[in-house]
Amino acid sequence: MISFVITARNEPAPLLTRTVNELRATTPAREREIIVIDDGSSLPIGALAPDVHVFRNEESRGVSQARRQGCDIATGDVLVCIDAHMTFDPAWLDRMVAHVESGALLCSAFWDYERTVCHCFGADFQWCAERNYFAQRYPGFQLSHRVYRPQEDAPEVPMVIGACYMLLRESYETLGGFSPLFRVWGADEQDFSARAWLAGLGVRCVADARVGHF
Repeated sequence: MISFVITARNEPAPLLTRTVNELRATTPAREREIIVIDDGSSLPIGALAPDVHVFRNEESRGVSQARRQGCDIATGDVLVCIDAHMTFDPAWLDRMVAHVESGALLCSAFWDYERTVCHCFGADFQWCAERNYFAQRYPGFQLSHRVYRPQEDAPEVPMVIGACYMLLRESYETLGGFSPLFRVWGADEQDFSARAWLAGLGVRCVADARVGHF
C-alpha cells in the first residue's frame, strides 16, 4: 500500500483537480490511498473523487505540520508527500518505487509544470547569515539547485527539492516525522533532509522520475 499525502491551502481548484486526476491515472487503484489536507483554505475544499479523502484544518498549521498530519492518518507502508499543483509522467511511480527499499528519503527530479524543462536534481545546502525578509533572505540553511543531470539513476544528494517526496513508513518513523514545530509554509526540506542524513538513511534524487511543479 502506498499513501499519497497532498497538502493544500487556497489552491486554485483547476490545479488541485488536475493534480488529483493525474495522480489517480498514474497509480494503481488497488494499492493506494490519497489523502488531501486542506490547511485552512479560505474556501473549503469540496469532494474531489470517491477514493480521495479530504481532511480540513479550520486554521492553517503550515506545510510541515499538515504533512505530518496526513502521514499520521495514512496507513500505507510507503509514504509520498506532494504539493497540490503537480503533473506526473506515466512512469514516475515505478521509477521511484524501484529505489524506496534503500530506506533513503527520495525526491523526484524537479520539472516545470508541462514537464518540458528540468529545473534541478535535488539541491545543496547553503548558509545565509543575512536577515532581509523583503528579499526573502533569513538566517539559517537555504538551498541551491543541482542543475546538471547525474549519471546515476538515484544518486545521493544533500537535500530533496521539487515537492514530491517518498520514503518507507519505517524510515519516516525513524526520523520522527515532519517537524511539529514549524508553523510556516516552506523551509521543511532543509530540516527533513538534514535529519535523514543524521539518522544514516541518506537522501537520493530519482533522476528519471519526471514530475512537474507549477
